[in-house]
Parts: sequence; C-alpha cells; structure tokens
Amino acid sequence: MFLNPRPCFDDISLYWLSISSGVKITQQGFYFYNTPVTHSTETYACPRTLGALCNHTASNTVFLPCTSQPLIPVADVPPPFDRFWKWESRCSKSPSLSTEYDVTLCDLQRGTALLWSEGTLSVQYETEMPYWPNMLMMLIVVWLVVNLGESIALIMEVDGSKAQNHCTAFLCIALVITLIVCTPEGVWVTSEERILYWFVIVYIILYSLYHIKNTNTVNVIVGSLVLVSSRLYQTHETPYIGALLFLVSSRFVQKIAFSEWSKLIHSSIEEGWFMWVRVCFMALDIALFVLCYLYAFETSVGDPLKSQLYIIGLLFPSVCLGGVVGVYAKQRNARLAAARDSKG
Repeated sequence: MFLNPRPCFDDISLYWLSISSGVKITQQGFYFYNTPVTHSTETYACPRTLGALCNHTASNTVFLPCTSQPLIPVADVPPPFDRFWKWESRCSKSPSLSTEYDVTLCDLQRGTALLWSEGTLSVQYETEMPYWPNMLMMLIVVWLVVNLGESIALIMEVDGSKAQNHCTAFLCIALVITLIVCTPEGVWVTSEERILYWFVIVYIILYSLYHIKNTNTVNVIVGSLVLVSSRLYQTHETPYIGALLFLVSSRFVQKIAFSEWSKLIHSSIEEGWFMWVRVCFMALDIALFVLCYLYAFETSVGDPLKSQLYIIGLLFPSVCLGGVVGVYAKQRNARLAAARDSKG
C-alpha cells in the first residue's frame, strides 16, 4: 500500500503500520508491505515509540516524529545516521534543547530510504539511477512511447506505418542491461517484488528475440514501461500499472480475435510452428497480467474487493477494444486476400 508523503506517523499511517509487516519511506511517500521484508544493509534496533516511527536509543535518534524538529550537529550523531544532517538548514529546523535527534521526511535526500520492520531499521543510500544511465533510459523510453503509437498503427494497418521491430528490440535489451547494472540489491525488499522484477526482465528478453520475425512490438514496449516505472518509483505499485494492464489485456484479446487458430493443426510446418510459438507468448502475457495484478495493482488498492471491482472495470473496455481491433484487422486481411485472388 502506498501513501503520499506525510510529515509523521499518525492517524492513517499508524493504522497501516499496525497491519503491515514493514514500511519503506522515501521522499515519494510511505510504502507498506503485507509480506516479509528483507533488509539489504546493516540493521539497527529501533522499537516503536509514541508520536513517531521508532526511537533508536543508542544514538538518541527519533524517526519521523510528530513534534518539534531540532537542529543537530553532524558530529553528534553516529554513522550511518550522520548523513541525514548534511543539508540541515534547508529543513528550517530549530536548535535542539535535548539530546534527542529527529529525522524527518525533509532529511531524506533524493536516493535515500528508510526501511523498518519488526523493530529493526536500515538506511539505504544512493538508490536513484545515476545521471547518465538515467538520461539514456529516458531517451529509450521516448522512442518506445513513440513506437507504441506506430505499433498500434500497424495493428490497424494504417497506410504509411512502418515496422521498427529490430530497432525496438535492440533498445529494449539495452534498457534491461542498463537497469540491471544500475539497480542496487536493496531496491526490492520483498520476494514478490524480486519475482516480478526478474519476470519482467525475462519477458522483455524473450519478446525481443521473438521480434526478430514478429513486427508488432506492443508487448515488449509495455513490459519495458512496467520495468522503468517500477525502477523510478522503487516499487511496482506505480500510478501507471492500471494503464499498462489495460494495454496488455487489449493486445491479448486482439491476438485471440486476429489469430487463425486452424493453423495450429491444418497448416505447413513453418506456419504451425509459428502459431504454437505465438500461443506460448500469449501464455506469457497471461502470466505478466496475473503477476502485475497480484504484486502491484491489488496491493496498491489495499482492499481486495475493491481491486477486483477495479480490474473488472478495466477488463471490460480492454476486451471490447481488443476484440473490435482484432476482428477489423482480420476481416481487412481477408478482403485484401480475396482481392488479390480475384486479380490473379
């Protein structure tokens, strides 16, 4: 469950903390987990305390309190917490009259995160993408978004649309390599996050190989956008997961409506083999949809019943759109084939 940035732990934050197995805190907000959390860095005892997340008694550090915000000299705080006070002046804190040191959301610099679970706390630094790899990733994403429109035009067989499958596949592989190299182990803190992360990577690689022959690149682009958005938010619960699930389901229904299923049995060896490969990739699409729903969409909603209602509402228009596009493309191909036969 994701909550937008909040100043401290009170009201709704306390409620979600009480029913969660852990929480990850960044400048983007609070991420509450309902599955076991794994710390990738050194942990420190930090028991829960009133009016804050927890209190690390060894360093007199209080994390995300709902009270005053004292200014603390860096030298007074032991590592690794001393790095929180490098730019203390911008947080508008007042001098401390006690020995307690407060860490607020303002102290969490870009790329820094707190991970708390079962009375233990760990600090993650430098979790953001480096500048140049991030620029490369953004340029690739721009290409992919533009090519997504081109791929939809190919499905509709719009005049002038051109296949860019080989270039797109190459860029998707480059994107995967960049993200693997620039993603620290601690970004994914649950087994579900790691499963979905590596599944999406395998999904992109397999589809990139598939596009040596197949010209439509909707699925590999959607998989790449799932991966990029998850990396930027450092969680799979992103604002874009619903729209990406809509594209996956629409494309899946379009494949069903467009495919010539008779070729699975009554066809040449090459055509039959390609159809079986197509069926395997459709099964891969189903797996992506299910994993994204379970590990990203459902958890972001919080209420299982609401998530089921939302996904039904999402599937209805995607099924209608995919079915209409698939039938239209199939009928147009049939008409063109009939016209060619009549001329021959």
